[in-house]
Amino acid sequence: MEEQKKREFSSYNGLDRVPMAGGVPLLLFIGLIGLSVLISLIAQIFFGIVGYLFAFFAVPLFGFVRMLVANDDKAIRLLFIELYFKFKYKKFSGFKDTLTFTPTRYLKNESSIESIFVDELDNSKRNTKV
Repeated sequence: MEEQKKREFSSYNGLDRVPMAGGVPLLLFIGLIGLSVLISLIAQIFFGIVGYLFAFFAVPLFGFVRMLVANDDKAIRLLFIELYFKFKYKKFSGFKDTLTFTPTRYLKNESSIESIFVDELDNSKRNTKV
């Protein structure tokens, strides 16, 4: 028998990547640049022309972020998600301090849940023989 050749499809791996600037995610890069400029301008008011040197305090932050995302470009996003849920757990008090996460629609809209059961009951009535 002749071997069938598998079909090949083009892959869009680049669409899922985070845009980078100098090895740092672009939005974080813009945020760090803006923060360092803001801090240096405020420091310039108090320290004069030497205040502009405060902009260089962002350089170690760039190095840290660059090392953090060297292997995984979504590491920053995962770090923020972990921190979000850690802080959410600290504030939570209820159900014996057990924080449980469910899908977003679950019990938010009771009518959607009721409609499922109503539809099933209606279908069961149709299938019954009289």
